[in-house]
Amino acid sequence: MNDFEKQISAAEVYVPINIKGKLLGVFEIYFDVTDQNLTVKKNENFFRIIAFITWVILSFVFLILMVRAVKVYSKLALAEEELRKSNEGLEKQILAKTKEIWMTQRISVIALASLAEYYDSDTGHHLERMEKYVRVLLREFQEEDKISSQLTEDIVLASLLHDAGKTAVPAEILTKPSRLNEEEFEKVKFHTVAAGVSFEKANEEFRDLFGKDSYLALARDIAQHHHEKWNGTGYPKGLQGANIPFSARLIAIADVYRCSNLQKTIQGTMDT
Repeated sequence: MNDFEKQISAAEVYVPINIKGKLLGVFEIYFDVTDQNLTVKKNENFFRIIAFITWVILSFVFLILMVRAVKVYSKLALAEEELRKSNEGLEKQILAKTKEIWMTQRISVIALASLAEYYDSDTGHHLERMEKYVRVLLREFQEEDKISSQLTEDIVLASLLHDAGKTAVPAEILTKPSRLNEEEFEKVKFHTVAAGVSFEKANEEFRDLFGKDSYLALARDIAQHHHEKWNGTGYPKGLQGANIPFSARLIAIADVYRCSNLQKTIQGTMDT
């Protein structure tokens, strides 16, 4: 392309003529900027190409990052789902194992309690009634939030062992059809002490292992003191009033339950 074929680009500049603060006129000057414009246009196209290439590269990098992010998120979601299922499975196993331990404990307690009541022909029903009566007596305390549900279950379980010490009493005394003499009655009284000592040792072992009491502490109090009386005439220690452990007082009421009218009242309460 020759000079005549070029599209001429000119820059127009006005220079004022000012003498002693008086504007006399202006010079009008023209510059040929054709080559400069062509250079700018060439560079503008170059920069556009560079910008486009940069945009393509950045878009590609962003796409790769997005794909990786999706993969990571998918793996994380899958891992979380597997962890959730694992936790649910573990929770079910723990609940099942806890139930198994609790049932084993309960069956063991019932077996021991039945052994103590071996010479009672009504042993099974006696233990069943004892458990029901204790629950009825504890219901009011639960409704008033005076005791927790866990303490309630522990007292109910421990109540079944209230006469466990009878295994230390000679069979001929337990089965004697006639009235016991003073010496024989003293041997019967010993069942409270025997059970108290036995459960205390068992609870000490539990406390040494876990740093807290088990239901055996309640079993100790119940077995040892459920024959105490409010006026202090009971045995083995002749405790009075509130000095008698709460659990032992409760089981004493259930254990001496005899009145038919009271029986009907409690039975009706249990049925409702």
